[in-house]
Amino acid sequence: MNGLGLFQFDYVSGSTAWRDRVISVDPNGDTVEVRLAVSNVADNLLDSRVVVDFIQQATESISPALRWDPVNGGMELTTTVTGTLQQDRKIDIYYARGKTFESRIGNPITSVTLPAGSGGTVRRNIAGNLLADDPAGTTDLIAVVTPMRVAALTDVNLRYEPAALQHPGQATMNNIVKDGLRAAGQANARVTSAFRRPEDQARIMFNVLTQKADIQKSITEQEKLYGPVGDLVIKVFKDLAGTKSQAEILAMRSTIQGAMLDEINRQTCVRVSNHCADPAVRVTIDIGFREFGQAGNGRRFIDSVRPRVGNFLDESCLSNNAYHLELGQGATQAPPKC
Repeated sequence: MNGLGLFQFDYVSGSTAWRDRVISVDPNGDTVEVRLAVSNVADNLLDSRVVVDFIQQATESISPALRWDPVNGGMELTTTVTGTLQQDRKIDIYYARGKTFESRIGNPITSVTLPAGSGGTVRRNIAGNLLADDPAGTTDLIAVVTPMRVAALTDVNLRYEPAALQHPGQATMNNIVKDGLRAAGQANARVTSAFRRPEDQARIMFNVLTQKADIQKSITEQEKLYGPVGDLVIKVFKDLAGTKSQAEILAMRSTIQGAMLDEINRQTCVRVSNHCADPAVRVTIDIGFREFGQAGNGRRFIDSVRPRVGNFLDESCLSNNAYHLELGQGATQAPPKC
């Protein structure tokens, strides 16, 4: 009491002003013990006391939700406040190995503060550049109001198509791509092509050249995609296909594809396509473009990954509808095709 200073006391009644205190509790259930005490110091003239005037449970509660935000990039945190906040409330964002408070990894990535007086529904964007370099074992991101009030969002998913061969050397590339997906607010993406053996290269080139009824148009599109050595393989297809129909060419698959494979081996596969490079030396993958449907979404992905890879080609306007990324020895920046 003496530490308050004389100006805190009313000289008529000897009392101080009322003080309000708000204590955070878990709305799902909590136990709170408050101890109030007062003592006389240095005199025995007047007794001192503490008066508790009123205790009530505030009706406020915060319900969080997370979703990927393909329009603005990153994540959107939505908080719905029932009642009105009596004091500032902080919400922490974590990487996690699951969907509970106990599954969080390390310190918060970032925090969002709801100021006192907030009510209703509030939406906040968590910038994508904050969501890079996820720790090993990350499966989710969580927003924590209290240990018992947590919102979870499944981490971005990078799926390899069955024909896209994986290699342990691709782990760094996978991390770069997943960081790019978070920056773009893109929940899912697929690797349409990765490491290729010579027989894979021949099969893929044949399939793309015959996927449309207009074979000549497909040839022209693929000649734009490949360099001079790849064009030699396309010429083998072109010479054997002649003016035959799509159905006739498909019936000759084993003959034409076998001749293309012979030419690939003659030229060496890595000179035909960088996909044939040893993944321990240079990793090359294609990311399907069609998942990036929102305006600006693909651009945020490009801006995130391009500075971190050796070579990036925007091939979204070509027949393979993909982003082409290379990382490692021999991967050098090239101008985008689209």
